[in-house]
Amino acid sequence: MQMPDNLVILEQSASGFEVSFKIPENLLYLQGHFPIKQLLPGVVQVGWVYELTRRLLKPRLQLASISQLKFSAPIMPNDEVYLKVKLHDASLKLDFSYELKLNEHQLLSSKGRLTYVEEA
Repeated sequence: MQMPDNLVILEQSASGFEVSFKIPENLLYLQGHFPIKQLLPGVVQVGWVYELTRRLLKPRLQLASISQLKFSAPIMPNDEVYLKVKLHDASLKLDFSYELKLNEHQLLSSKGRLTYVEEA
């Protein structure tokens, strides 16, 4: 899955991470979604959480379910984004949120929960 080239790891521990990146105007996933006003599809947001969790936390996790998804504000080209991920190790549940940087403030864009199982 294509990730933004400008991804910066701000924090990383055994139970989570925070990264920031800017959405490039030429990002493949923006094409055709939507023609008048491009925005980052929700499935891409969830896919990035999954991929980064495997890369940065637990490479042997397999996605079992997605729940509590809420999309509050669209992520569009040139938006500066913060992704925060917290893994609850005992239950293998992961909470995530995408926040948009707006001047001095951050605006919640989306959030949800992924549940994982360990690969054999």
